[in-house]
Amino acid sequence: MEVGMVSRVGVLFRRLPETGAGLWLTTAEILYRMPDHRSLLQTYVWQSYDLFPKFPALHDFLAFWEE
Repeated sequence: MEVGMVSRVGVLFRRLPETGAGLWLTTAEILYRMPDHRSLLQTYVWQSYDLFPKFPALHDFLAFWEE
């Protein structure tokens, strides 16, 4: 993916008391366009349990997505 193809990244954090250990259900929604289909806006949704407040899994995922 070329740099600048991501249109928007929205992140939602929701605490689930039953998970304990500071885990939060983290959802990232990414809207993007591919270079060969600029007229199509595509969506990718990622969801995982992550540690509050640093959210290491989310940061790892976003770093991977930006590559």
